[in-house]
Amino acid sequence: MKNTSKNHRTLFRSVRGLVVHQDAHYQKIINRSVQLVARNE
Repeated sequence: MKNTSKNHRTLFRSVRGLVVHQDAHYQKIINRSVQLVARNE
């Protein structure tokens, strides 16, 4: 039982890490588009 909860926590941590990584990736894309829009105006 203990082992399962440990694995579960590790899985959760890696999933959360992926989400954070994706957020950073999208943030870069958003920043780039904002800069492009600002340059066009």
